[in-house]
Amino acid sequence: MRVELDLFSGRPNPSWELSEREASELGKLLERVTLRTECELPGLGYRGFVLHGDPPRRVYQLPAVEHWLLTSAEPHLGAELTEIVRRALQGGG
Repeated sequence: MRVELDLFSGRPNPSWELSEREASELGKLLERVTLRTECELPGLGYRGFVLHGDPPRRVYQLPAVEHWLLTSAEPHLGAELTEIVRRALQGGG
């Protein structure tokens, strides 16, 4: 499964593939939450994660899932982007 960090406007968002093990773990985590079909998103900055599947789903304002996804993203994002998202998840950015 491909995951996209919805962060930028005007340039491509970072994305990465989850391993089969990670996708299975994420699936179990998602079984315990309700994904919203609609939510108000900020115009700029962090807007959650997009799970590219059938159908695509957005993960936003679901802290446990977002923190899990950020952990899976760290090797792909680098320290600076990881910290930006971490601050946004803590309400400071």
